[in-house]
Amino acid sequence: PQVIPIEPVNELSLSDPRCLAIDALTNELYVGETYPHHGSVMAVTIEDETATCVLSITAGLARPSGIAFTQSYIFVSDSFTNSLLCYSRTGELLYEVGTSNDMDFFWPTSVRCNLGIVYICDWGNGRIVAFDTSLNHLFHFKEDSICPIDMTIHSNCLFVVTQKLILAVFTLEGDFITVIPLKLPKFNRIKAFAIDCAGNFTFTSPQQRFIYFANLEVGELMELNIFDIFSFTHSAIGVYRQDKIISLSNSGVQLFNIF
Repeated sequence: PQVIPIEPVNELSLSDPRCLAIDALTNELYVGETYPHHGSVMAVTIEDETATCVLSITAGLARPSGIAFTQSYIFVSDSFTNSLLCYSRTGELLYEVGTSNDMDFFWPTSVRCNLGIVYICDWGNGRIVAFDTSLNHLFHFKEDSICPIDMTIHSNCLFVVTQKLILAVFTLEGDFITVIPLKLPKFNRIKAFAIDCAGNFTFTSPQQRFIYFANLEVGELMELNIFDIFSFTHSAIGVYRQDKIISLSNSGVQLFNIF
């Protein structure tokens, strides 16, 4: 694997990265980081095998757990403050929803955006909650206490990976479609997953330090052993430039060729 360190900005560097996301508009990588007394989201450009931090967001953050984007906003879920925050593209905090109102999140994880709707995995309450871009509540849904860990949007459906080791599939309006069992070897916990435009999906298994790669239609499974690389406890993955899996450690960004 290729290891790309992230250059420090404002004396900040990776110590406990928790989540990542790739901005399709700018092709920048956003990294959620936890420090001893605060959290941060950093925007990173990767060019010529060099990663450079170009923006750092700290307002209102303690332990960022998910990041998503629209053309005008950046959305971050925080599992320590049990909140969902909305920022401008320059990092200004605009809106916040969570424990200060009647939402009552409990350990929110992933967040995704699609057509002006912001979806957040409310893990502790076993539900997905949807908002508009001003963080006004639209609707929420659950299916048999799914305990959502991570989610992504593909083919106009919401794919939710759950603590029960299944993929629960919903319409974007929250109607249940089906479940897909994840009969993957050596799994005792899923940390994160992603789906690319071709229907290829990846899962991380922190305890075994494995990445699993498969296709939604074909169903074939490829196992990438990364045991000797780094501790995978707070790993995150995403498809980067359609030909690599990207992951995190406290030593930097990991890129894995998968084709």
